[in-house]
Amino acid sequence: MRAPFFSIVIPVYNAGKYLDDCLLSIKKQSFTSWECICVDDGSIDSSLDILKKYENADERFIVHCQGNGGVSSARNAGIERSRGIYVAFVDSDDYVDENYLRKLANVLISDPELDLVACGHLKVWEDGRKEEISLYAYPQKNKEMSAFCSEYLHGYPFCKIFKNEIIKKHHIYFNSRLVMLEDHDFCMRYYRFCKRVKILDERLYYYRQSPHSAVNKFESAGCDLHVYCDACELYVDSMMNLPESWAIGDKLQYCGAMEHLFFHRFSWVVAIWRRNNNCCARRVICRKIISRIPDFIRLMGVWRFVRNFPIRHLKQVIRGMVMAI
Repeated sequence: MRAPFFSIVIPVYNAGKYLDDCLLSIKKQSFTSWECICVDDGSIDSSLDILKKYENADERFIVHCQGNGGVSSARNAGIERSRGIYVAFVDSDDYVDENYLRKLANVLISDPELDLVACGHLKVWEDGRKEEISLYAYPQKNKEMSAFCSEYLHGYPFCKIFKNEIIKKHHIYFNSRLVMLEDHDFCMRYYRFCKRVKILDERLYYYRQSPHSAVNKFESAGCDLHVYCDACELYVDSMMNLPESWAIGDKLQYCGAMEHLFFHRFSWVVAIWRRNNNCCARRVICRKIISRIPDFIRLMGVWRFVRNFPIRHLKQVIRGMVMAI
């Protein structure tokens, strides 16, 4: 059987309220060479019935059922079963424009050497409001790099098309030990093997804001702070070693954006360890994070680093240094 152009992976857990909207938006795609792998992660609502309805009506929908293992486990199961040349991720409470796949496919067909293509998205609130999200972190001649630095685009797997060959060759899967940042961790590990990227300046993905969204779920119990710290370090390593073909234009501006992203993640770790009473673990992690500051200073120089250091992060760093003593 000929491989489809796209494999769409949808993790599903008790998503009955919005799942029909999501799957219908896939079914209506104007580009038809796709398979949609829906992984039911132990749902106890009507989700599985909805999935079976689509699977029975259209052979391009493939349903896999498993016990509840979390969103990372579900996405990994979808990746393992994917046959497409490219992989796209859609959350079960979101939906896409009917030309989502066609427009992204046109970019990929016109330049097969691309390793990553991304587009913009709209936030959809429960009252029906739609909010446009800026694709770019700052004015920059290199729009790919500026979009990469954007808080909303650089780390989330939706709105992006990944090359399946890269994922499988380098064994890039979601870290099931992370209940937060798992999608960012996946993307950063993938970026290490990207030589060419392209941003499609259109908003084709509808990102529903729901308390039940997979990206909004957070359970503090069992969080391993060391795992989160390693994820933060991965950010720094990846950001400082992006392929030259990404053609960073303004190095200072880039470093400033990277610095912002790193300390943004630092603040997330601070928020997590507030839920953790292990003082020893806090000190070890804080020392590890603070130790990365010289990396930025070497890149930017002392004066430029100080001049561009975000003041809003100063309190976090001071708090971290105190805790590291």
